[in-house]
Amino acid sequence: MDHAYCDIGQFEQLMAIHCAPVLCHKKAAGMFHITKKDFTDISKKLAYYNQQLNSKDIYLTILQADQQRITIYIFRQQVLRCILKRKNSQKILKAVGYHGTELEQHLKQLDERLHLNTYPHEIGLFLGYPPQDVEGFINQAPCFISGYWKVYRFNRNIIRLFTIYDECIQTMLKAVLQGVPIVQLI
Repeated sequence: MDHAYCDIGQFEQLMAIHCAPVLCHKKAAGMFHITKKDFTDISKKLAYYNQQLNSKDIYLTILQADQQRITIYIFRQQVLRCILKRKNSQKILKAVGYHGTELEQHLKQLDERLHLNTYPHEIGLFLGYPPQDVEGFINQAPCFISGYWKVYRFNRNIIRLFTIYDECIQTMLKAVLQGVPIVQLI
């Protein structure tokens, strides 16, 4: 089997497993980690996907680019901008040292914080988690349910949302495993 095809297939499987809800426009952002040595030309892959998906408000970027284990961050730019500009999100971000309100600046600061701390608590905001749940996590409050994130207040809609995420992943992964390219699924 062609290594380049295998490489693309593995990358698309990771995208489907970890970011299908983002790719299906059900979630603001997702991420996964890869080891540089396991994938060839990662920058070219991201350039290709950005060329194909940016018009659908889906963007891919690398966080921790200078590490051997890098983070592939996939996000819906307009949705994420709105989330991070909310008053309660800004309060959390400012409390941990973020400044400004521009998405690009926040992503740069997140990248810097990832180098200091494996998972800074505010990363939940960058993944589209509700600010009250990010605060609950930061404050180590007792959680109501744990799924794609820890939920700190009963919310029937969140439980349904987790089910939708599961369905997105199952559907997209099945198609990718059958050889359908992700760009055709979006």
